[in-house]
Amino acid sequence: MAVSLFIMVNQTKISVITVAYNSAGEIEGFLDSYLANTPRNNWELIIVDNASQDETADKIRKFLENLNEDRRQQIKFIRSKRNLGYGGGNNLGVRHAKGEYLVFINPDTLLLPNWLEVLEKKQDADSKVGIVGPKILYGDRKTIQAAGGWVEEAGFAHHFGYGEKDEGQWNEEKEVDYVTGACLAIRKSIFEKCFGFDENYFPGYYEETELCWKAKRLGYKVIYLPDSSIIHLESQVTGLYSYNYYYWFHKHRWRFVLKNYPVSKILFSAIPFELRWLFNNILKKIKIFPSPKNNSGSKNQSGSSKNGNQEGTALLKAYFVTIINLPNIFYHRYFKYYA
Repeated sequence: MAVSLFIMVNQTKISVITVAYNSAGEIEGFLDSYLANTPRNNWELIIVDNASQDETADKIRKFLENLNEDRRQQIKFIRSKRNLGYGGGNNLGVRHAKGEYLVFINPDTLLLPNWLEVLEKKQDADSKVGIVGPKILYGDRKTIQAAGGWVEEAGFAHHFGYGEKDEGQWNEEKEVDYVTGACLAIRKSIFEKCFGFDENYFPGYYEETELCWKAKRLGYKVIYLPDSSIIHLESQVTGLYSYNYYYWFHKHRWRFVLKNYPVSKILFSAIPFELRWLFNNILKKIKIFPSPKNNSGSKNQSGSSKNGNQEGTALLKAYFVTIINLPNIFYHRYFKYYA
């Protein structure tokens, strides 16, 4: 009896997976906050180094060497020979995971007390809850980055509470379209049913949105839990609002739409919405259709034109590559959507 009780107490229930890529500046802070705020013993931490070119791997090794044996046994360190992106790196981690629940979390985060217990408790309490995510704050600990999210007609994904001062206005638990991949928890059985993350979203954007979408189509709830919270320092790997950002964002936005929306919604909602958005947000900025009320040639207008040209060029490439990838998209839509 004593032996079986020991096994039950120490069995791995939760597999926490983080994928590091050139994260030398953040990884030690993440690991310190993880161990300080994750005291229970029913978890394992799986760290995947995505072929980092900096000192990330060395810092992880040194951190592990300084742990006591019990803690070190709870942490697995895996090095990938190439950069697999967010989806591929997490899928690699899952292949080594033993837990009933999977928690995906970015290494540029700092964890706060009870962050994990709240996520676990909610899924234990309701079998229809498939995915949960915490409130996510910026580094000042006062500004909200995400309180769950919703998706518009043409796949534009938005965070509730984005940029707002946290004064308790998003402290109510609610069902949402998706929770951000900076931190989300899902039952492993559901993750496997959904074929995990689609690695064609390399290097990032929309993997977690699609995963939540699939879980909801299976009849599960996606829940935002404000009683769990973390700080996201938001790594700038792809460069926010750079050419690469715009290209990956729009390319993957349309992969998401074409894979997940009903055909009628694509034709009669997503495409008309896209055309309106294209006219109002891209064509006007690059002065193809200049506004008669703002024709002064000021620095702000010039900057807007430059940004419009940059996003417009990235968007054209995204459209072109999406068309080329249509066979792959339709294969995943009709033949590799659920296991």
